[in-house]
Amino acid sequence: MIWYRETPSGLVIVYEDNGPGIAEADKQELFIRTFATTRFGLFFIHDILELSGIGFAETGEPGKGVRFEMTVPQGMYRITPRPGSGA
Repeated sequence: MIWYRETPSGLVIVYEDNGPGIAEADKQELFIRTFATTRFGLFFIHDILELSGIGFAETGEPGKGVRFEMTVPQGMYRITPRPGSGA
C-alpha cells in the first residue's frame, strides 16, 4: 500500500506491506552499498533522494512487514487534485 500524509515540516510518502519485514540487525546495513541487486538499488535510491533533500528510511516492525518512508521538505512538492475529486 502506498499513501501519504502532510506534516508541518513537509510530506511523508509511505510504502508498506504485510510481509515478514526486515530484522533489526539487517536494517543497519540496508542502505550500505553492496553488489547484491536489491541492496545496491536501495543504496542508490537513498543517495539520490538525499542529494535532493528527501529523507528515506525503513520504519517497519520485524514480523509485521516493511515500511519505507520518504520525507519531502515543505515547498518541494505539490499536490494536484485529481479530476472529479471536487477539490
